[in-house]
Amino acid sequence: MSSNSVSMVVVIPALNEGKTIAEIVKKACVYFPVIVVDDGSDDNTSKIASASGATVVELQNNMGVDFALASGFKAAIELGYQAVITIDADGQHDPLLIPKISSPVLAGIADICHSDRDSYQRWSERLLRAYSKRMHGYGDILSGLKAFRLDIYSLNPELVSKDTMGTAIPWLAYASNMRISEVRISTFDRRDRPRIGGIIIGNYRVCKALIRLIVWDFNRKLL
Repeated sequence: MSSNSVSMVVVIPALNEGKTIAEIVKKACVYFPVIVVDDGSDDNTSKIASASGATVVELQNNMGVDFALASGFKAAIELGYQAVITIDADGQHDPLLIPKISSPVLAGIADICHSDRDSYQRWSERLLRAYSKRMHGYGDILSGLKAFRLDIYSLNPELVSKDTMGTAIPWLAYASNMRISEVRISTFDRRDRPRIGGIIIGNYRVCKALIRLIVWDFNRKLL
């Protein structure tokens, strides 16, 4: 893939993030334009994000993180961007890491760069990381801090919008033998409730995403 004059935008999926979204958007805007996808929030997330400098895509109902991300990618393409960087809205990721994550893609040495967190809140996240590391040599594909060319999303938009917890993008990159980079990062504690639920629900959703990927890998080997 060509890397000349790649234009990048930040995509932030958000659900009831009124307490943190302003800080995240303002810090991210220092580096790139920002698109916030309000995933059916019932607070003032959209209003605050817009006032902080973001372009806001509002979903009328809560559609889940994957659909919200896909909506942001679609908006980015419509606005003419070639690449995106995703970051969580809850303050877990330091926006100051944006240049570090985006630089391999902007420099043309990688089609995707995802972060590798130094700690995990759920056993299921460690399990998914171990499987990905064994299968493809790269681990923390569940981390929400990623940079990648939108060509990857265009490979299979339907898959990206399904319940894979944001892991479909790196999996598509692996399957297509694209150039991959990984950066070790530290994270902050979330400032509110986890978006994907508590311990039981969160582990269930991550395991569900892992099963989808295992089935996908198995089916690919049969082709």
